[in-house]
Amino acid sequence: MNQVWVNLINNAINFTPDGGHLTIKIERHDDQIAVSVNNDGPLISPTDQDHLFEKFYQADNRSNVGGLGLGLAIASRIIALHQGRITVVSNPADHTTFTVYLPSKGSAK
Repeated sequence: MNQVWVNLINNAINFTPDGGHLTIKIERHDDQIAVSVNNDGPLISPTDQDHLFEKFYQADNRSNVGGLGLGLAIASRIIALHQGRITVVSNPADHTTFTVYLPSKGSAK
């Protein structure tokens, strides 16, 4: 899971403009823990959101950020191996938020 957090936080840092904000939030939802990473960098189009977790996919808003398009695909697979899931929401009201949902202790099957 360390690789997941490194990837999500590094992505958020890379896409947050100077003077921007990055927020990490941890919440409990019934039998799940939700960890959200939010930044106020460029929005991700709905089309790109549909493909972000595919190997080698890179969104159009990447500008000068390097990478191969593997980080989110690897993170998604690691999360799935822990019986979790990852979502992305990117809109003008909420900016961009990646949320990882994992079973809380004792609820994993």
